Amino acid sequence: MHTEKTEITAISNFLKSILISATIMSPSIMLGTLFMDAHVSVQYAYFVTCTVILLAVFDFTTVVFIEQYRRELGATTIPALLATIFIILLFVIAASLNRFFQHLGYEYLAPFVFATVLLTYVAIFLEKNMVLKSYLSINSIALILLWVVGNSDRVIMPF
Repeated sequence: MHTEKTEITAISNFLKSILISATIMSPSIMLGTLFMDAHVSVQYAYFVTCTVILLAVFDFTTVVFIEQYRRELGATTIPALLATIFIILLFVIAASLNRFFQHLGYEYLAPFVFATVLLTYVAIFLEKNMVLKSYLSINSIALILLWVVGNSDRVIMPF
């Protein structure tokens, strides 16, 4: 009898975790599919680019502060944050190269962006902390937004 209650509680906790993760991910997925539509254009590309660069700084700060709690975090939380920083740096490097080579574009970064977004979604499912789940969801939205701005060749770096 006691084992049966424990199993029901474990299944209940698992289903609750999946439901919470799906609820947190749903705005990211909906906005991602909206932004990936070919007809969407971002009006404020400079603002988006600066905000995403600022997000990279926040990601780095977050990684530094949560490193000491690595054992309590999900297995892919820190790799997802580091991958987000890496992708944003790739966009900065690509923007710098596009100043000299006009026709490079950003299309070749799409597989990296989508892999990082997928890693972020996995991290959302594996993370236990609600604040970090929400933060990872914001990261995935920012990556998709940056890809859309890059895809429309409107990336404007502040330097």
